[in-house]
Amino acid sequence: MIQLFNVVTRYTNTWFERDILYGQATSAAWMSFALIFLLGVNYGVKAGVNPRIDFWWADFSDKRKAWLDFTLHCALLLPFLFMGIRLLTGYAETSLGRKRDGSWPEGWRVWDTWEQSGDADQLPVGPIQAFILVGFILWTLQIIAETIKTGFVMMGRSDLANLKSSDAPLRVE
Repeated sequence: MIQLFNVVTRYTNTWFERDILYGQATSAAWMSFALIFLLGVNYGVKAGVNPRIDFWWADFSDKRKAWLDFTLHCALLLPFLFMGIRLLTGYAETSLGRKRDGSWPEGWRVWDTWEQSGDADQLPVGPIQAFILVGFILWTLQIIAETIKTGFVMMGRSDLANLKSSDAPLRVE
């Protein structure tokens, strides 16, 4: 809906002789796309729509798939996510107004110190930048949950892993 508003205001701003509507719609569209991705990546991991070669993957047993997922999650993905959380913590605090000396602004109007967008009317980008950290934390929690599920499969307790069978056609992504 925001993107539709963006397209409509692109052509109707000439009647208003202002570009503020277009700038706000562009900023809001980019921010909403970022939020959709940050929330969607967690659902993608949970639903098992990870990009991989399904025609090769389909021939594996559940235990072999679990070993492969467990190894890749523990060796590659979790260290990346922990590093991302470590780096994004300071970034999120700064984008929400924390000063370089480590103090927070005084008063309850903290949004006056948020970083502003470069587009017209300058929407605050502090909340979306802080939400990147929240997205990484949620992604990490989902990967930990998937690692626990693969651990159950590796132990021979597939009934606890809640595995889903897929009738989807094989595809190469």
